[in-house]
This record gives sequence, structure tokens and C-alpha cells, in this order.
Amino acid sequence: MKQLIAVGAAVALLFSLLTGCVQRGAQSSAPSSSEELSLPESSLPEQSEVSSEAESSEPDSSEQVSTAAVRRELFRFQSNGKNYTIAYPVFLGMKHSEALNAAVKEAALRDAEVGGYVEERDASSKQTVQVTIRTDYELTRQSGNYVSVLFTVMFGRSDAAHPSKYTRSVNFDLQTGKALSSSDLLKQEEDLYEVVWEAVRDNAPPEIAEALSSSTIAQNFQETSVYMTPDGIGFSLPLPYVLGDVYQIVVPYFEMKPFLKVDVNPEEHALNQFRKQMEEETFESKTL
Repeated sequence: MKQLIAVGAAVALLFSLLTGCVQRGAQSSAPSSSEELSLPESSLPEQSEVSSEAESSEPDSSEQVSTAAVRRELFRFQSNGKNYTIAYPVFLGMKHSEALNAAVKEAALRDAEVGGYVEERDASSKQTVQVTIRTDYELTRQSGNYVSVLFTVMFGRSDAAHPSKYTRSVNFDLQTGKALSSSDLLKQEEDLYEVVWEAVRDNAPPEIAEALSSSTIAQNFQETSVYMTPDGIGFSLPLPYVLGDVYQIVVPYFEMKPFLKVDVNPEEHALNQFRKQMEEETFESKTL
């Protein structure tokens, strides 16, 4: 009788160990939430397509690079003739970071939203149209209550004559929690275009300077990406394909001062903060 009890206990113990191993193995193979990267909700394919496409759009852990305040996120989609690789930053532990991250992600994925996720076929050849998007970014400024991100997009279609390159910027005010358009940053007047043209004339190759007259800059200003740097205001100016699609120039803050609508100059911002502090201390000393 004792032998039967011992055998039964051994069998129960062995079954328990085997069940635990199976459960641990299943847990270790499941991806963590930080490794999952889903498609934008506004353009999710049918449920049957999500499961098959999710693997192609999930980044490897090596593709997420973290710093003290910024993590690099990589979105991938490879299906139906669409080949998208889009990098964008995710800001951590900052004031209004939720609104900032939403604005940045929307700007980064805008081209994928436009290109879509369903198959396209050429009307004459009936072949699948291949659409390629490669997007990377530069964090051009993160100081003085302002953040600027400049995206560079390489876009190509198999039914187009040639690929194209263009830029898109996100400027964000961490104090108000709002994104800033170029018209929020600058007074868009004739003298502004002249100053930008003078910077191009003094720095660009002759063929680019010739293509970017002040009138051309004014005419294409709505397609110009305006961004902030520690030293000045940057302009990513559209150009013809044969000249490289875009030309970037940074105009120093002291030249931009007459056109600035917000206090984005880091040096002036620090000086104004110092003046404000001195005025407050002087007022307090007088009231004592």
C-alpha cells in the first residue's frame, strides 16, 4: 500500500514539473508589449491580414535604441507590393510628451497612410505596383522648451519616372503642449524670403542658387519644411529632381529676429528668463 502511494506521489510530481516547463516555455516565447508595433488604427487591414502582416511590421529589439529621453522606433510594413520602413523618435519623461509623440508619429506615418496597405495594379500591365517609402529623422533641436524633428522621406513607385525625396518637420512647444506651424513661428513676408535667398546665394552651389530665387522661395514656401536648431531657423527648400529634390539652409537667429513670432532663440530665451528673475527679486526686495 505504501509503495502504491509513493508511486502515485512520484507520478503527480513528474506531471507537475512537466506542466510548469510547458507554461514557462510558452511565456518566454511570447513577445513583450515593448516589442510589438501595430499598424495605424485608421488604416488597419482586415483581421485576417493583420495576423499575417504583423510579423513583417514588428521591429527587432536591436532596432529600438534608447537614450536618456528619446527612443528610436521603427515601423515596417512589407506586403501587397508596399515596402515601408519608417523611423521616428519617441520622447520619454518630458512635459506634454503624449501630445508631442502623437504629433511626431502622425507626421512620420503620414506617407504610409497616403500610400495605403492594399495592393495596387497598373492599369495597362496589370502588374502589382511596387511602392517604397524610406523615412528617417534628425532631432534638430531639444532645448529651451522647444523640440524640432526633421523627417527625410525617400518615396518611389514602380509606375513613376523616378523616385523623389522630400522633408517634413514637426516643431513643438513644450510649455503649451502644441505643435507650431511655420506661420506660428515666422512672419511670412517678402523680406523673409529675401533673407533666406541671401543665405542660399552665399552658401549654395551656383546652379542651386540660380534655381532658388526669392520669388521661387515665396511661391514654394508652403512646401518648405521649417525647423529650429540651436543656432537658427532651418529651411528645407524644394528643388527639381535633377538638383537633388531639396536644399537645406540654416539662417542664424540674429538674422531671423525681425520675423520671429515666438521666443525660440535659446540665448535670448535665457536672457529673458534672467531678466524676469531679476525683476521679480527687485520687486520682492522693494515690498519688504
